[in-house]
Amino acid sequence: KQYATRIKKMIVYMNEHFRDPNLTIAKIAESSGYSLSHFSKAFKLYMGHSPISHLNRLRLSEARYLLHTTHLPFKEIALQCGFKNISTFTESFKQSIGILPKDYRKKYQTPNS
Repeated sequence: KQYATRIKKMIVYMNEHFRDPNLTIAKIAESSGYSLSHFSKAFKLYMGHSPISHLNRLRLSEARYLLHTTHLPFKEIALQCGFKNISTFTESFKQSIGILPKDYRKKYQTPNS
């Protein structure tokens, strides 16, 4: 469990920087002081899922919030959540959430948001 402190720090780092479209797991691993391979294994042991899965969850969680509470264009939401483009955002959203962002917004948007 000697890796727990570093992994916790990297989780905080991910929470603070997930909006950066240039943030990669390799960059996170490098800042942790671990190799990419070692970081990925330690992260998965600690969290139960991969670091890329975690980063994607953070981005999609923010996207769901923005779809729920704003009228921002989909492209703007994608960029604000750290996706490099709308295609990647839409594909990732559909794969993880099960519906397209536009359908999610129709179904869950708060009135007057």
